[in-house]
Amino acid sequence: MKKIGALLIVLLVLSGISAWFLLLNISYFTSVNLFGYMINNVTSGTLVIVSFILGGILIWFISFIAYNIEIQQLKAQIQKTAAEQQSSKKEEEQKVEK
Repeated sequence: MKKIGALLIVLLVLSGISAWFLLLNISYFTSVNLFGYMINNVTSGTLVIVSFILGGILIWFISFIAYNIEIQQLKAQIQKTAAEQQSSKKEEEQKVEK
C-alpha cells in the first residue's frame, strides 16, 4: 500500500505542476457542451482546475479501494494463521495425552 500511495501522490503532484503551467499559458474563453447543456464563456483555466480536482478525487478513491483490499487480505491472513496455530495446539495436546 505504501508503494501505491507514494505513486499516487507523485502522480498527483506532477499533474498539479502541469496544471499550474497550463494555467499560466491559457487566457482564452471557450464553450463546453456538458451532456447536452451548453456552457458559454468558460475560461480554459477553470476547466483545467476542475479536471485537476476531479482527478484528485479519482486518485483518492482508487487509493481508498486499494487500502481496503489490502486490509481484507491482511485480515484473511491473520485468521488463517490463527486457525493454523489452534490446530497445531490441539495436535500437541493430543500427543501429550497419549
